[in-house]
Amino acid sequence: MHVPSGLFVQGQYQTVDFDSPGNPGNSSYWGDYAGHTDSHAWQVQAGIAKNWTGLGNTSLYGEYSRLTDWGAGVGLGKDWTNAGAGFDDLNGVTDSVVKVWGLGIVQKVDAAATELYLGWRHYSFDITCTGAGPVGDCSGAAGASPTKLDVEDIDVVAGGARVKF
Repeated sequence: MHVPSGLFVQGQYQTVDFDSPGNPGNSSYWGDYAGHTDSHAWQVQAGIAKNWTGLGNTSLYGEYSRLTDWGAGVGLGKDWTNAGAGFDDLNGVTDSVVKVWGLGIVQKVDAAATELYLGWRHYSFDITCTGAGPVGDCSGAAGASPTKLDVEDIDVVAGGARVKF
């Protein structure tokens, strides 16, 4: 953060190498990850924080992130079966990209050690799958030819408060 102006920027990058020699193929956290495609994620947030109200800093920010190949597999892809009630099984996920952009505001209330927040995020998805597998398919195209899955974008609004004590 540039203190005199209140301008700030932050970012992060993450990668997971599923093919490293130390991976035995399963973990209690990731499940069966043998055959997963290496995955990457990055995010950047920027904004301004100033005490315009006298209550405490008001932060206005924008953000963008991109997640690549989380849940994708090599060859004919990763199968996601037993998805649960209300979810469809999906076979042969070979590529995935999730793009997220959003805006938000955080109001600090110094006298009450509280932060009030409100944020909006837009998520868009690009998922490619082969549909190869024992259960179901990808958009009705079973076999080894890749198909783009028809997935709708979603918008999420979240708000609340955090009280420090």
